[in-house]
Amino acid sequence: AMEHEVSLLTDTFSCLNMDALIHAVNMLCQAREIYLVGKGLSIPVIELFLARLDFLSIPAKRIPLDNLNLLPNRLVKAGPEDVFVVFSFPNYSPVLGKIAKNVKTVLNSSLICITDKPTAPPACYADALLLCQTSSLAIKTSGQRACLEEKLKQLENLRQRTVPPE
Repeated sequence: AMEHEVSLLTDTFSCLNMDALIHAVNMLCQAREIYLVGKGLSIPVIELFLARLDFLSIPAKRIPLDNLNLLPNRLVKAGPEDVFVVFSFPNYSPVLGKIAKNVKTVLNSSLICITDKPTAPPACYADALLLCQTSSLAIKTSGQRACLEEKLKQLENLRQRTVPPE
């Protein structure tokens, strides 16, 4: 099992689009607000990402999707200077594709999509698409967590190199 996790990390790192990662880092650093969106198995990954952003003193908020009728109220202040990070892993939720579409067309906000396939519902709306390697359902959450941990380490390293000290 550990060898498989190492393989997932190695594959993620070797396939990583560094330009997309740098673009995502810049988007996050320049955002007025950062909104994190996902469902199902993505929730623990979002919570980890939220904690790491907090560690970096980058404020962000998770948008609960428990009641979609409340979504317009939760996003009433969102606009073009904001960034949405949408996490989409199997089983893909069509709701995330609809949210991503509205983020781009209605709110005119920027979108980072973290997923395992470029065909995931929100991927086609992404300004920055970050692909992670995952595999079977039995290890999906740990694979996602490992992928996110690697991207967060890269984010921290890039932020230290690109953001001047205060």
